[in-house]
Amino acid sequence: MENPADFPKPVFIRKGLCRDTPQLIYINVVNNARTELNLEQYFDGISKSLSNAKDLFDDAEILFNLERYQRAYTLYQLSIEEIGKASLIYSFVLDKDYNNENEFKVFKKSFLSHKQKTVSSNGIDLIFSFLNNDVRIKKKLIYQYFLFDKHLSQLNDYKNRSLYTDISNNKFISPKETITKEITDEIKFVAEIRLNVAKVFLKVGMEEFDGIKKASKNLDTQSIIDNPPEEIIEFIKLKYGIELKKD
Repeated sequence: MENPADFPKPVFIRKGLCRDTPQLIYINVVNNARTELNLEQYFDGISKSLSNAKDLFDDAEILFNLERYQRAYTLYQLSIEEIGKASLIYSFVLDKDYNNENEFKVFKKSFLSHKQKTVSSNGIDLIFSFLNNDVRIKKKLIYQYFLFDKHLSQLNDYKNRSLYTDISNNKFISPKETITKEITDEIKFVAEIRLNVAKVFLKVGMEEFDGIKKASKNLDTQSIIDNPPEEIIEFIKLKYGIELKKD
């Protein structure tokens, strides 16, 4: 029979649990566990993220048509974040060693970050600008990418304000006073473009993964630096105010 004296005495701390309690030990073990995922499982994660992004967008459309713009805004933004998840997964398996435990931990942290998901989704605009031959649309997409990158924290604020009553300058503000139809129209436009582009781009990316991964390893980065594409030149001009001239 076990001797109770052999077990550590429970220790209670204010506003929390002792690091030796079973609950916290369980949490730490789960957080530090490394699930061995193969490539097909990562691809499944991409497909499920895109499917959920489509569901969120469709639900947002229902609310938008009912003129419930504040809640529609929330779902459009969440759809964008799910698109970012799919993009994050693909970038991870393409660029990193997904069997490496440390690489996986960094990826998981980004995967759970609202900011990183939005940043990742933002890159879809830049990808689409490379694929589009219409100069007017190309510049609009690059400018859109720049604006989202610049106002990233505001996007998250809007998401919160679309749900909750806020307080600012000693005044209570309801979601209806902050999130207008015009603001919701803007994020709807962005979500729709990113969803449609991501579905096609990531579908091809998964189907042709081996060839793309091989090509990415043989990418001549110096030639890109020496002769940057027009899209990169335009983006650097917007973001940093620097005009690059090609030779």
